[in-house]
Amino acid sequence: MPDPSKGSGDTSGGVSGALADGARTDAVDVFISYGSSEVALAREIRTHLDSGGYVCWMAPDDVAGPKSWAEQIVEAIAACKVMVVLVSSVSNASSHVSKEVDLAIEHGKAVLPVRLEDVVPSGALKYLLALAQWIDAFPGPIGPHADEVKRRVAAIVAPSDEAVVEREEIETPPVAKETAPARAAPVANRPWLKWVVLTAAVAVVAGGIVAVFLIIGNGGEPYEYGDDTRLDWLWDRCDSGDMASCDAMVEESAEGTDYAFFGETCGERVVGGGGCVERDVTTHAANYGDDPGLDELWDACNAGEMAACDELSSEAPSETEYARFGETCGDRTDGGGECAAPGGTDTPFMYGDDPFFDDLWDGCNGENFGACTELYELSPVGTEYEQFGGSCGGRTEFPQGCEPLFDGVGELDGLAEACAAGAMDACWTLYEVAPVGSEYEAFGLTCGGRTDGLVPCVFTYGDSPYLDELWNACANGEMEACDILYYDSPEGSEYEDFGWSCGWITEDGGNCAGS
Repeated sequence: MPDPSKGSGDTSGGVSGALADGARTDAVDVFISYGSSEVALAREIRTHLDSGGYVCWMAPDDVAGPKSWAEQIVEAIAACKVMVVLVSSVSNASSHVSKEVDLAIEHGKAVLPVRLEDVVPSGALKYLLALAQWIDAFPGPIGPHADEVKRRVAAIVAPSDEAVVEREEIETPPVAKETAPARAAPVANRPWLKWVVLTAAVAVVAGGIVAVFLIIGNGGEPYEYGDDTRLDWLWDRCDSGDMASCDAMVEESAEGTDYAFFGETCGERVVGGGGCVERDVTTHAANYGDDPGLDELWDACNAGEMAACDELSSEAPSETEYARFGETCGDRTDGGGECAAPGGTDTPFMYGDDPFFDDLWDGCNGENFGACTELYELSPVGTEYEQFGGSCGGRTEFPQGCEPLFDGVGELDGLAEACAAGAMDACWTLYEVAPVGSEYEAFGLTCGGRTDGLVPCVFTYGDSPYLDELWNACANGEMEACDILYYDSPEGSEYEDFGWSCGWITEDGGNCAGS
């Protein structure tokens, strides 16, 4: 997730008032955790989950009201049913992502890692995700992979009913096949779809931490091609274009199985929903890779050519993944309208769409926070360009911009001056917001050249007014404040230890409000 402005929590009314007031997050299906530079990919995945009716929560999009950023994150994690964590080289280096996963495990939530690139969880995430099964969301466009994430979430949030509907024979099936049909990337080869019915919880105790992971099994129902003679026969007929067999397979198979999915998508020809005969689905190109011409339009649409999105929407067969991708302007909108702006020009929406806005994005992502303001003011309303600029590159709550980071002292030079003068909060903020590997980052890490960087500048009570207030609330028994203190503190600091241990009253911390 984006790095929150740690000093941005409004302390007016005190922490106890903030915990009591404001909207609570109490109906969340999916919490999405991600590295700060991956907000666009996180939103694409969210769009797919939203389309399935799941209530999602991610920062900064859902941060609202008087409560602090960190407080709302802690509450959303506690309320969610499953956490989707995007794993990459960026999230591997993010202390906030690892803390979010840690909190989810402490709350007993299911955690679904989604790899954005060919890396394995490292650092804290390597330990936290040791027992989790991940999904690969690469290579190629994120859309088809996001559909897999949605189906995986469906298996956890709404486990399949073991009851099977009464069967209606079409005709006597032949003898069972000995081998599966030859198809490119068959659904049956997707091992993650075996997560259908909750069967056990495995507790892993290490270093005083109890982590609960959900283990899913198939509950004994025929699940994938090869499990059932009749369903295999229906699968073959559906695969060859017999839509009545596709519909019959939906009726005769258990919800959440490979059989049901193949039938509901009419043999992977449409997005889903069943009713293949009624919808008059025919054999046609449906997904990326099926048709070179449509693939070319997909690639152009994905690169930001909105006219190509409109052409893809009109040229592709209806109710296919091609059509859906075009209708949503490359997963940029909810669909329902043209992607190209009036007059035939394309509306720049996200990074890569416009060189001028890209330059401002790069400056905002680096040390030029004036570029963030310019990007916010000049970019079209409702675009990711506007969101990135208005949130100071994902560092603050939209549309506050960059000012909350600096508290009136300017940009990175001002933070460096305040750090040099002894303001440890400024050193900490400088280290958090400075470009990785820059002299600014090194200056903040070493507390203005005062330390070797091994101990956080903001370390213990008295170093940060904001964290001191959380400490006081935690010491007074406000357990939610303890959780927020743990989340918001530098790694390895006494602030973090105090929050983790619920005010030094337990060795099994990290979830004080839920204890």
